[in-house]
Amino acid sequence: MLIFKRIFSGITTIFVISVLVFFMFQIIPGDPVLSQLGAEGIEDNPVLAEKFRKEFNLDDPVPIRYKNWIKAAVKGDLGKSFKYNKSVSTLIKSRMLPTLLITVFSMILTIIISIPLGLYISNKDDSSMGIVYNILSQLGLAIPSFWLAIIFMWIFSVKLNLLPTRSMINLNNPMATFKSLIMPVLVLSIGNISIVIRYLVNAVNDEKNKDYVVLAKSKGLLDDKILKKHIFKNVLIPIVTIFSMVLINLAMGSIIIENVFNIQGVGSLLIVAIRESDYAVSQGIVLFYSIVVVVINLIVDILYMLIDPRISLNS
Repeated sequence: MLIFKRIFSGITTIFVISVLVFFMFQIIPGDPVLSQLGAEGIEDNPVLAEKFRKEFNLDDPVPIRYKNWIKAAVKGDLGKSFKYNKSVSTLIKSRMLPTLLITVFSMILTIIISIPLGLYISNKDDSSMGIVYNILSQLGLAIPSFWLAIIFMWIFSVKLNLLPTRSMINLNNPMATFKSLIMPVLVLSIGNISIVIRYLVNAVNDEKNKDYVVLAKSKGLLDDKILKKHIFKNVLIPIVTIFSMVLINLAMGSIIIENVFNIQGVGSLLIVAIRESDYAVSQGIVLFYSIVVVVINLIVDILYMLIDPRISLNS
């Protein structure tokens, strides 16, 4: 069955990524003992340094360490952080809420703006509309998110003093959380809105040239009715595809945005872990993101089957 093939392919992908990630972090420069204790700490207290290495099995051969790590990871244990002295799974859970809020709200904003606007633009033959659309979409695609974040902070925080420069995500303080989410969500959404609109306009324009649209027009159906009843159904699969890519972009993009806006999410935790040579946290977060991507792709495959009956579960 197709669904089981996709699941097997996803598991294989996660395994390959786990191997690459684990061994990559073993060869990059940096010593976790040196990072945590410092050069003077190692010299002054070599016993403590040796105890640290034994506690985290740093003296074991790399293949042995990988085998122990992946066996524990299958059970949900991603290891223990050198820096925080906590389990990686606990750290990820404690940082999940800000990342989840940013990603979900950015996705919602992207959907409610890009689909209606994309359909509206694709249904208009006005050349001036096309010029404006091309300019705005190019700007949205070309401007880096981190640069846009800095511009937003300069305008809305420094000049207008409307929004906080330091984000505070706390469900006990909804208003502060709402204000903290505005700029990150907008920054993450703008580029992805441009991508979806451009993709949707191209997909609709391709459908307009097909025989069934010409036949519908010959029967006197209005363009709006053709778009809603016929074309939109046939571009659902491309729409699902592009939104799955957007969701992955948002999850990955939050890593940068969290650091720019000083949001204590999973992305900022990853940057700190890499800087501090906290291998367990770095490996755990990368593996976590890999699983998220595989799950998103699996959900998309299932949606394909629901949208188009010709895609059989038994293929």
